[in-house]
Amino acid sequence: MTAPTTTRILPGTVHAKRRKLAIAAGTWQPFVPADAAMKHVEELRRRGASVRAIADAAHVSLATLARLAYPDTVAAPLQWGIRPATARAVLGVTLHDLPDYAWIPNVGTRRRIEALAALGWRPQDLADRFGISAQAVRHWRSNPSTSLRVYRTVVGLYDELSMTRGPSRITARRAAASGYAPPLAWDDESIDDPAATPATAPRARMRDDVDQTVIDLVLAGHEVGTTIAERERLVPVLAARGLTDREIAKLCRTTDNTVFRIRGRLGVESRWAA
Repeated sequence: MTAPTTTRILPGTVHAKRRKLAIAAGTWQPFVPADAAMKHVEELRRRGASVRAIADAAHVSLATLARLAYPDTVAAPLQWGIRPATARAVLGVTLHDLPDYAWIPNVGTRRRIEALAALGWRPQDLADRFGISAQAVRHWRSNPSTSLRVYRTVVGLYDELSMTRGPSRITARRAAASGYAPPLAWDDESIDDPAATPATAPRARMRDDVDQTVIDLVLAGHEVGTTIAERERLVPVLAARGLTDREIAKLCRTTDNTVFRIRGRLGVESRWAA
């Protein structure tokens, strides 16, 4: 087995002097283990990054990155490790550092579009801001992968609108019925992680669950499925606004008899007839 070839260091250069001093001090480290960089590349590729995109983001050669991505198949083995500068460059790469041409799984893009829908933002509302068609936005949501250019565009819009109600109650109702998680169900790390789940689970909520997002949606006039605990919070407020039992029931997606019983149990009078 032959040792790896190294770049010739000319005598008298600053690098040569530093190398000589480091060798004398016992701190010379021309190579570092490649394990950490290999695992980082593996994780980036699991999240959808290509080898070329990672190499471009790290500013290392494609051949160098290929050795980390395919250690068992490339001709040049890694038993001596990699240069420290290469390790630092590769370990510093995140998905956000990849070039616009790179393609990644559509998880984060889809979740952000669905979260905006939960607030009442229609595909056409989003499309109007980009000068594109609503169909293009629907494709952004449904495609299995997306370019980072599109991803970054959606992230910017999501950051702008994720705390603002959209104009369409129908869209919000349909999103709730489809189980779309609202923005408050995600944080900045989990929304892009394919293995993550939203903090709220609209399709498996318990009787005593209280979701403040649901409360806010109903109080804003959206019809949303509610739990018993949420209805007990909403009925007094909505009754005080003068809504009838039937109107409250429609907003909470329950029956007027249920609302009547909740009012009786909580001692809440209907002000509609007052």
